[in-house]
Amino acid sequence: MNTSWPVKVDREERPDLDRVYMLFVQASTGSGGWPMSVWMTPEGKPFFGGTYFPPDTRYGRPGFRTILERLARAWKEERPRIEQSGAQVIEQLRQYGEAQNGSGEKPAGIGSIPSIRL
Repeated sequence: MNTSWPVKVDREERPDLDRVYMLFVQASTGSGGWPMSVWMTPEGKPFFGGTYFPPDTRYGRPGFRTILERLARAWKEERPRIEQSGAQVIEQLRQYGEAQNGSGEKPAGIGSIPSIRL
């Protein structure tokens, strides 16, 4: 599993990071929950995420192994697009955080945080 992607954070040890990445998953997929998986650039910018991927492809859902293979291929073939998507995500999350600390209203576009399509 860990040949292409580092294994990341335990939500109980870093609830602060869990909140940020859960916001990304919820905004980019429309739902959230655990187990949550988020893939990021080496700079920590999320570009793909979701909740529970079965070990193998079934029930119309891609399996975890399939996700890893597709992401590794996309990273190799489309890295600039993925990095751009990650930068857009960070900007959207920053704007959301600023809005929450100010007026409490979501900024325009928060419901459409980009995530790469496999």
